[in-house]
Order: sequence, then structure tokens, then C-alpha cells
Amino acid sequence: MATLVYQGTSNYSGSDTLTVTSTDTNSGTDVDTVAITVTGVNDAPVVTAVGPTVTFVEGGSPQVIGPLMTVTDVDSTNFDTGVLTISLTQNGTADDRLLVGNFGTGLGQVGTSGSNVSYEGVVIGTFTGGTSDSDPLVITFNANATVAAVQEVVTSIQFRNVSESPSTATRQVTFELTDGDGGTATPATKLVNVQATNDAPTDLSLSSNTVAENAANGTVVGIVSGTDPDSGDTKTYSLTDTAGGRFAINSSTGQITVADGSLFNYESGDQPYGDGSGHR
Repeated sequence: MATLVYQGTSNYSGSDTLTVTSTDTNSGTDVDTVAITVTGVNDAPVVTAVGPTVTFVEGGSPQVIGPLMTVTDVDSTNFDTGVLTISLTQNGTADDRLLVGNFGTGLGQVGTSGSNVSYEGVVIGTFTGGTSDSDPLVITFNANATVAAVQEVVTSIQFRNVSESPSTATRQVTFELTDGDGGTATPATKLVNVQATNDAPTDLSLSSNTVAENAANGTVVGIVSGTDPDSGDTKTYSLTDTAGGRFAINSSTGQITVADGSLFNYESGDQPYGDGSGHR
């Protein structure tokens, strides 16, 4: 009996009875009954990160991070008081955002209204955060949050970046989930690529827009300056109109100079002259 082992059904809890019949060498038998109480323990939820890496394009729509991720919990029917925390754990920036996708109130859809999160039109929790790499998105569930609802929330989490010159380092996003009964899932991670786009310069200005008549060739008129949201880009300057060859611009510095000063001499050529009495 010292080596007798009871093995119950997986995830079973409750009462059970073990009957043991022993027989000796003289064919004598004895029957013993043992009452067994199986005390259940909470099994942690499981979050599985599957599916391809997504790419967010600068200025584009938010991207769902893990549309194929799954959530299971063998012994919980809901996630009341459970918490889903989504964090940027590698290469995040202050301009990164994490959000719950607002897809609607229809069958299988997750929606948001204010700080409420709903599934199929029923509020299943509230959310806070997600405003930067140092501010995780945190969703706290209520008793309406079934396993199916929580999985749909996980697959609706989106990433975006609000910068006009974002870092293109690949972000790592970590999902952490508790079930409200003491179980904590092993963290699951997904990657997000960020693709920058070229932004046109803006706010062009000229330091001076006047020049003296008869100014010598090479006289500086002014310097063009502007703002480029893509901080690493090299600016190149050109004139779309040289005013008939009067001006030139340095393509590297934006300095505008007189190209042909003779074209500014408005006094040359024949001029009419009168003596005030009609004679010319």
C-alpha cells in the first residue's frame, strides 16, 4: 500500500472513492475503501502569440498587433477582476501608442466608448494608458468577460506612432494576462515593424527679399530656410523661377545672390525729355 498512487482525471476536483482488494497466499481476501477528496487548484490562462509580424507605416492607420493570437483557460468561465496588460518592452518611443481597436458592437466584435471596452455590445471592462512607451495599456475585466471575449480583445490590440519622423527600430510588445482567480499567464510577445516615409519640407521663409538697383553680381539677397520633419534628411535648394536670369541660389546653403546685375538697371535706354512747353 505504501506505493499505491491515485491519479485523478485531469482538472477534476471533488470526491472520489478508491476500493482496494488484497489477497494473501492462502486465498484470503480483504476489501478496503478509501474516500478521496480532490482539491482543485487554479490553472493559469494561456496566451499564445502566433501569426506574422505586422508593419506600421508612418502616417497610416493603426495596425492590429496579433490578429491570430489565442487565449485559453481550462477552469475559468470568465475573467472577472482579471487584467490584461500590454507593454512596449523593446525600442518603444514617447510617440508610440497602444490602443483597443474600436470595431463595433456586432457578433464577435470588440468596441470602445470612453474608457469602456465591450464585446458584442456588452461592456466587459475598462482600459487606461497606452499613451507612450512608458505607459502600458491596461484593461481590467468584469464578470461579463468570457474566455472568447478576452481572446477577441487580445486580437484587437493596435499599434500606431504619431511622429512625422519615427524611429524604425522594431518594437517588441508584451502581453500579460491574469484570470482574476490567481492565475497568471506566461507573458507572450509580438513584434511590430515601423516604416518611415519621406515628408516634404515646410515653412519656407526668406531672410530678405530686397536688393539695390545696380547691385553687383554675387550680391547676397537673402537666405532661404525651412523645416523638414525628417530630421536626418539633407536639404537641397533650387529656384523654380530665376526672374529672367536675375537670381541664383546655392543648392546647399539656400543663399540667393544676384546672377546678372545689369538686368536691374531700370534707367538705361532712351528716355523722353521735355522742357515744359511741349518741346522735345
